[in-house]
Amino acid sequence: MFRSHYASALLTAVMLCFAFSTVPFNDGLKQILDKLSAYVHYRPQEKLYLHLDKPFYAAGEDLWFKAYLVNATFHTADSASRVIYAELLNAQGKLIQRDVLYVSGGLAHGDFSLPDSLSEGRYVVRAYTNYMKNLGEDFFFVKEIDILNGSTPDEPLRDVAPSVALQFFPEGGNFLPGVENRVAFKALNERGKGIAVEGEVLDENNTVVASFKSEHDGMGLVRITPLNAQKQYK
Repeated sequence: MFRSHYASALLTAVMLCFAFSTVPFNDGLKQILDKLSAYVHYRPQEKLYLHLDKPFYAAGEDLWFKAYLVNATFHTADSASRVIYAELLNAQGKLIQRDVLYVSGGLAHGDFSLPDSLSEGRYVVRAYTNYMKNLGEDFFFVKEIDILNGSTPDEPLRDVAPSVALQFFPEGGNFLPGVENRVAFKALNERGKGIAVEGEVLDENNTVVASFKSEHDGMGLVRITPLNAQKQYK
């Protein structure tokens, strides 16, 4: 596995060097390049990437994606595979859905229809070709996503003051200083139902650093760039 990646990278580097060089090949270098070319030809590598339409989802929605399949050496759409397998798995690795896609010109489109009954939590989108299976799961495309579900059975409201539970979900599970972070949020009322909200994010000096407004069923997205890891927000 490591040798295949190394050979592809080395072949690309050697070809780039000679593409901008006025020094002619000698026999030794030509033999090395010929062997590398043959190795990459008989042991080609593929790269697969899925572009998802959103950073987080709610149960009951459709998860749309676009797939890009290329030759790993030159990043051209001339890979031998013509079929992509895209899968949605839960945090325990249990298969929830699988989509089989035909690739045309290195591109494919697909979607997962998320059931209303899907439990809230972290899920994994995985994609691969049959050829990648021969090389191991390290070659698969893998991305973690959050799926939210605020649905609970209706019950009478108790005689209490209205309250809102607000939860935040940093993309990828981490809040990184010095870069723009996309943070999903979900607002629930006392019944556990999504509720429309809007508000502001303050730092420890009560300075407004970002504002937010829910888009659908109490869910939305806020963008914030923390200055350092010690900075606190509320």
